[in-house]
Amino acid sequence: MTTRADVLFIVEMSVRYHRRRASFLDLTSSLMSIVTVIGGAGAFLTLIGGDNTTIAKGATLILSVIGTIQLVFRIDTAAAMHKQWLKQWLRILYEVRTHDDPSPGVISRWIQERYAIEADCVTEMRALQADCYNRTITALNLDGSPYPLRWWHQAFKQVWPFESGIA
Repeated sequence: MTTRADVLFIVEMSVRYHRRRASFLDLTSSLMSIVTVIGGAGAFLTLIGGDNTTIAKGATLILSVIGTIQLVFRIDTAAAMHKQWLKQWLRILYEVRTHDDPSPGVISRWIQERYAIEADCVTEMRALQADCYNRTITALNLDGSPYPLRWWHQAFKQVWPFESGIA
C-alpha cells in the first residue's frame, strides 16, 4: 500500500522536475526571442545599409533555424504546460503537507491525481528526472541510492530524453 511518505516523495520530486523544466524552457524561449530580434535588426540594417549582404544572409539563416526549432518543439507551449503541471503538483503538495494522517481514500485520490497529471506528460527527460530524484532524496534526508549521472547526462539533461540507461 502506498503511504503518505511515498506520495510526499513523488510529489516533491515532480515539483522539482516541472519547476526546472518550465524554467529552462522559459529561458530558452527568451534567449531565442532576443536572438531573433537582434538577428532581424542586423539583417534589416545590412540590407538597407550597403552592398555587403553576408551578415544579412547569416542572420536570415539563424532566424530560419530558430523559427524551425520554435515551430517543431513549441517551446512556449511546452513551458506553459510544465507551469500548469507544476501548479497541479503544488496543490497536491499543499494537501499532502497539511494532512499528517490521511485516510486511505485521500491517499487514493492523490494517486489518481498523480496519474491524471502524468497521462499528459508523454516525454520524460530521464536524466533530469534522475537528478530530481537525487535532489529529493537529499532534500528530504532519506536513505536511498542516488542514480549515477555521467557528465553528459548533466550537460544535456534538459535537451535529450536519454530513454535508456537511466532509471
